[in-house]
Amino acid sequence: MRGRKTVHLISAHAEGEAGDVVVEGVQPPPGETLWEQSSWCSQTDANQSPILALACCRFRGHLVKPTRPSARTQPG
Repeated sequence: MRGRKTVHLISAHAEGEAGDVVVEGVQPPPGETLWEQSSWCSQTDANQSPILALACCRFRGHLVKPTRPSARTQPG
């Protein structure tokens, strides 16, 4: 029997650029900072990560939690 995985995403439009952002259902990329996470995504072969391969073909972003306590997560 095959398993089923659900990925939640938000469709967004910003300054003429449309895309989808993954908000749940995918583990965040490894790294302690957003720079490290972004670098991992750009350096990882999609064959090594099926989720990354899917993201490269469909999704436009991946929402991750702030890596610093000083980063605000709520408006105001």
